Amino acid sequence: MVALFIILFSCVHLSAAEASSQEEPIKIEFTGLNKLSESQLRSSAHTELKGFAIHKRESFLFDASYSMLQYMRNKGYYFSKVSYTYIPNKQNPTQILFTVSERNPVVIDKIEITGAKAWETWNEEDITMTIGSPIKGLLKHFGVGKLVFRKTDVDNAINSIMTAYLLHGYQNVLVGPAELKWNKDKTKVSIYIPVKEGPQFTFGEIDITHNTEDCNIKKSKLDAIIDEIKLKNKPFHPRLLRQEIGSIRRKLNDFGYLAAMVDGSYTFTNNSLVVNAKIFIKPGPQYIFDELVIAGNPYTRKGIFNFYTRRLKKGRSINYNRIEESIGYLYRIGIFESLKWDKVVKANNGDGTVTADIIINVKELPKRNLDFSLGYGSYEQFRGGITYHNKNLFGIGLDGEIDYSLSMKSQRIEGSLFMGEYYRKQFLILQSSWEDREEPSFDSEVYDIQLRYRTLYGDKKMCGIDFYGLFGLDLKDKIEGLLGYNFERSKATNIVPGAQIGEGETFLVSSIEFAQTLELRDDLFNPTRGLRMRGDVEWATPSLGSDLEFFRYEGHIQYYIPFGEEPDWVLATNLRLNTYDLKHDTKELPIQKRLFLGGENSVRSFKRHELGPTNKNGDPIGGLSSLLASVEARFPLFPDYNLSGALFWDGGIIDEDEHEFNGDMGQSIGLGIRFDLPIGPIRLDVAQHIGEEFATDEDVAVHFSLGFSF
Repeated sequence: MVALFIILFSCVHLSAAEASSQEEPIKIEFTGLNKLSESQLRSSAHTELKGFAIHKRESFLFDASYSMLQYMRNKGYYFSKVSYTYIPNKQNPTQILFTVSERNPVVIDKIEITGAKAWETWNEEDITMTIGSPIKGLLKHFGVGKLVFRKTDVDNAINSIMTAYLLHGYQNVLVGPAELKWNKDKTKVSIYIPVKEGPQFTFGEIDITHNTEDCNIKKSKLDAIIDEIKLKNKPFHPRLLRQEIGSIRRKLNDFGYLAAMVDGSYTFTNNSLVVNAKIFIKPGPQYIFDELVIAGNPYTRKGIFNFYTRRLKKGRSINYNRIEESIGYLYRIGIFESLKWDKVVKANNGDGTVTADIIINVKELPKRNLDFSLGYGSYEQFRGGITYHNKNLFGIGLDGEIDYSLSMKSQRIEGSLFMGEYYRKQFLILQSSWEDREEPSFDSEVYDIQLRYRTLYGDKKMCGIDFYGLFGLDLKDKIEGLLGYNFERSKATNIVPGAQIGEGETFLVSSIEFAQTLELRDDLFNPTRGLRMRGDVEWATPSLGSDLEFFRYEGHIQYYIPFGEEPDWVLATNLRLNTYDLKHDTKELPIQKRLFLGGENSVRSFKRHELGPTNKNGDPIGGLSSLLASVEARFPLFPDYNLSGALFWDGGIIDEDEHEFNGDMGQSIGLGIRFDLPIGPIRLDVAQHIGEEFATDEDVAVHFSLGFSF
């Protein structure tokens, strides 16, 4: 294990040495920093500094200074300055000195919009409908809510206010420039945004003409479309006229008039605030659907396309919206790189209609791939696997996968079948696996089948609570609901004395599971901020054919807090609770279903399963309740070489009783090194006991593995 880490570190060192032999060494120093860190400024100008290292052009240093200055101003250091001194030297390392003047960060004292009489009469919903974002909430957000002053926020607010006025008909409005008033030491600013509204223009007469030559559209249908034009006496803006034209065209398209022409114009009347508009409508022929033609689909069966376009009926008008909707559904299967549709006229019927085919040109994604994996863990040692993935199984859009993995302690084969939308709004998964595994206190053989239905949901407002208004949280598709059925057949052998009921006995567990997960992390694989919460309930009962009867409850919370102004340092926290509630004739759980702690992803001063109750020989026997807590500070060591470090504390409790957490706590402190890869970090952790030692006989544990512990 240690040898592997030495080899890995040597490879990184050799690559760095090779790069340094080709490039002139550069020494970069900073002076004047107080609250900001050198790593933050380096990161803000990473691209420019890298460009200088390659090309040695001084213009890159000028750009780097500007990037650093913009970064500081975005953090509230409005009066900051950055300059550089460049000292080229062919014999010694090139020297670059960045001189920074931080001053004090500026916060916003108050914001006022002056002269905006009409503004005060608009409610939040009215503004949001026209501009597309809650402008009043935006002002509060960048102002008193954040406190930090950024000139770009002020400019964006002025532009948003201007847009809102224009869409309300104030074509001559003037907004800004903002007046900034500072206190004596220039640490606070009051912002005054002046508005000169000017007159409000409105739509006057709307002259609508139409040409229905060679068209079979009924007068009543066209009149109904025209009657929905409600521009008269409304605030004038060209965008509103264009939106109305687009709405008319979409309605005609949905009735099968795919070649409909709709155009418009407007004129200002002399000495008047009324704007007259003209709209011209030519529906053209109505397209009647005949056949669906698919091109470029060597793997996908035509039945898939027929299924998703089933609302297109032969002999009926072609509905533009339904075709677009069908294309969207086909994309969400996840097997197509592109889908483009077009209409092909087959015959002019002479009655204002044409018969047409719909052709869909398809470009499929690669159907099959084979992946290999290789790793190392402190318990399983060398491990590897091979995965066969077929994204279009049987040519009907099913996603199938077979995975085989092998380690020094186990072997496992698993098959899964994914049915549903690729983007995971809702889907069904069928999984089956077999695993033979050697644990510290027993050996197990497990065969299981799982059927899972998952769905994503959530919005800004849920259960009558405005989460966005209260916490700024948009929960749209951030909550995952799970309903599943589990069937498991397991057998344990080579069990340590005093740890099991029924040596070698086979147990069946048949259960229903329900879980809810809230996912608010910024990254699923390497989070730097955010929250993840999960609650899980499993119910096993003889009514489903189970030998055991119990409820299992799990709660899991992970929270990530960035240090300082940038996520260079991250405080990662983790809390997980598990407990069983045994029912009726089930007085004890077989050892393969009990809870254990200890290992590379648990309390890291223990090896696998070593934390918790033991028999008289010191062998771990597990329990019915567990608590695991971890706090880990993650920080960069050598960012250019993808090396980072960690300081951590872990604590855990295994209790022999149900829903009790009164056992002795095992604790560890330690440090780690991570080498970041696209698939996750290679992790080396060294941990020391600071509490109860339980089954372990060593004070220090070393873990070498792939991926974060949580």
